[in-house]
Amino acid sequence: AKRIYGGRFLINGRPAEMEILAGSMTVLDTIRLLKEGLPSDALEQRASGNTVVGKIKDGAGEKRFLITAFDRSRSCLVFVLHGNASVFSREHSKAAWPSSLPILDPLQRPQLVVEHLENDLLFACVLIPQANAQNVLETCQEQFRGAGWSPEPLTQTVGTASMNSGFALFEKKGKTCWLEAAPGIERNQVLVTLLCKKS
Repeated sequence: AKRIYGGRFLINGRPAEMEILAGSMTVLDTIRLLKEGLPSDALEQRASGNTVVGKIKDGAGEKRFLITAFDRSRSCLVFVLHGNASVFSREHSKAAWPSSLPILDPLQRPQLVVEHLENDLLFACVLIPQANAQNVLETCQEQFRGAGWSPEPLTQTVGTASMNSGFALFEKKGKTCWLEAAPGIERNQVLVTLLCKKS
């Protein structure tokens, strides 16, 4: 397999590394080869169609992987996330809200914050206890404006055409942030997703 990407991240404040590999074998052949090189208790996996996800014990750390078919199943892509076991533990995964973003709601519950350490990319998702996603979106927009972010023209254009666009786009000091609000899995919860990138 050829390494086509590598990067360092903070996931909920804990360091992790990601690699993407391009393999020349099918998903099944790749898994078969992986099993041959590991102790029998080191690999856990589950499959869905032409995709396999799993984890590999690695001393005090852990590797999570996703192998998916590419190019009509004759080759595959392998995504590997490596970090200390605490990165993947739900008990230790309390996400600290990044200081670069405004607090969206006093009762918000951050679920995931991923910061790319090399290119100033940030992904975050947070649950807010409300029933109406559009109301939450409007409140979030007020919080962003209050923190000095400016709405992008695209947001204003779409917002004029449809009051229920579901997203907003903001800019501040060369950084652009996409913000989207959607109903959560549970009732009376709204999931807000943010993706911010320096231009």
